[in-house]
Amino acid sequence: DLQKPLILFVDSDIALDKFAIAHLVYEMASRPFCEALTGLITIDSDGLLSLIQNCEYIESQALHRGTESMMGGISCLPGALAMIRFESLRLVAREYFAQLPSSNAVSFAKRSLGEDRYLTALLLESHPRSHRVGF
Repeated sequence: DLQKPLILFVDSDIALDKFAIAHLVYEMASRPFCEALTGLITIDSDGLLSLIQNCEYIESQALHRGTESMMGGISCLPGALAMIRFESLRLVAREYFAQLPSSNAVSFAKRSLGEDRYLTALLLESHPRSHRVGF
């Protein structure tokens, strides 16, 4: 349903393919039970380090996330590129954006050091049976 708002998360150093947003919107429209999804992120530069990073990204994204998505939900929406239904984010926003006491190191690490994985877990927990997070 394209009448409901979608939120796009993109890192400031990302250069999107000209069809990336249209493709994400199309996928969200064609998967009404998908609460959020991501796409393939690659490095667009030359050199050995970039080649190594691209190999790692392709392995971790295409293989791992692709397999997880086929099984019903990926375990981590990358903060660099994700599209989430506004209503789904609204449902978990209170817990996700809650201020934590600094004395609670475990909770601080859980939410602050892996905020993209934490948000993904909240989305999956909020719709345990009929909804998914895809790639």
